[in-house]
Amino acid sequence: MERPLLVTGSAIAVLLAALAGCGQGGTGSPGPSGTASPPGSASPTPGQPSPGQASPGAPSPGAPSPGASPGGPAILTGTTEEGVSPGCLILSSDSGGKWTLTGKVAGLRAGARIAVAGHEGLNMASHCQQGRIFVVTSVKTG
Repeated sequence: MERPLLVTGSAIAVLLAALAGCGQGGTGSPGPSGTASPPGSASPTPGQPSPGQASPGAPSPGAPSPGASPGGPAILTGTTEEGVSPGCLILSSDSGGKWTLTGKVAGLRAGARIAVAGHEGLNMASHCQQGRIFVVTSVKTG
């Protein structure tokens, strides 16, 4: 009767040893998504951007004026467009970014060429889900 317990215990030990080696990321080993990495490729280090991904401190397209602190005063220029969700007004900025406009935007319509002063809406959510949020404090059309 003892023999099946020894076999079971041995089987568990082999299984645990095999599982202990999983996810350690060598050549051809499963990566974070469970797919094998091609030989010679490296898995991204936690906290480091993947290839093609911007560095955490790198300016993103359409960012407010250089040197502006995150969430600090900024001016954006561009053309407004209708958002994909009803009631959303998006600014397609001259620098290439998309911004959901909120705040003092009454009377603005899609297609307007504008300059807006305000700040990035950090820690804010919007049903518009397009670009980052910009809280407008003043608008200049033209």
